[in-house]
Amino acid sequence: MVKYLFITLVLLFFIAVGLFYKPIRVITPTIFGMTCVNDIICVDDVTSIDRATVLYKEALMFVSSALSKPKTKPRMIFCASDDCNRTFGLGKKAAYALGKFGIVVSKRAWKPFYIRHEIIHHLQYETLGTFKVLLLTPAWFTEGMAYDLSEDPRTPLSEPFETARTEFKAWYSVQSKDSLWLAAAKL
Repeated sequence: MVKYLFITLVLLFFIAVGLFYKPIRVITPTIFGMTCVNDIICVDDVTSIDRATVLYKEALMFVSSALSKPKTKPRMIFCASDDCNRTFGLGKKAAYALGKFGIVVSKRAWKPFYIRHEIIHHLQYETLGTFKVLLLTPAWFTEGMAYDLSEDPRTPLSEPFETARTEFKAWYSVQSKDSLWLAAAKL
């Protein structure tokens, strides 16, 4: 009996580590070598604080104007090195929003449209709910909205992202800004 309990606990531990690896790092970035300017902006290279702050503020204002103001300002981890990219599990990703925990940006994603894109994802998680966005909302909506409304200049995007952007544009063209999130919740 004790043997099975031990095996179960070990399995649960590894499952928990797998599930919470990234959130723990985003929640406690200073433990992993980041310098946090405040509760929301963290960098691995202190000489880049001003640039990260400008990118963040511009993107937050842009998204607030284009969609709606997030209820909370997402924490954003700005990586300027390959080591930071590895530490925060970016792999080949340019950036990712980790639910409402925060956003991690790779060294290649320090551009306004990337930051806007991830703040839009944060707003989706906040407005629709993390589980709904991850499990129930169509990818054409989540990714299409982020690519389209961030004004991502790349065209065409690689698939399936270009198709998602096209589908979102068609859907969005018949929505009113006031009822956007209500319509999105019904998807």
